[in-house]
Amino acid sequence: FSHEGEEFIHVLVGTYEFVYDGKKDILNQGDSVYFDSVIPHTGRSLGKRRARIIAVMYSYKRSRNF
Repeated sequence: FSHEGEEFIHVLVGTYEFVYDGKKDILNQGDSVYFDSVIPHTGRSLGKRRARIIAVMYSYKRSRNF
């Protein structure tokens, strides 16, 4: 995925493989990551137990049509 803005991911339960700009990191319960979401990124659960995450996305571009 790639989209404008910034993103924060926090792992609530399980193990989550996070790939950012082609580099893999393993996130465990309680781990978080904050990044520029224009850079290609993806993720997936690892192990038998499905990971649960919370993702917060922020886009700094605003429409002038309020």
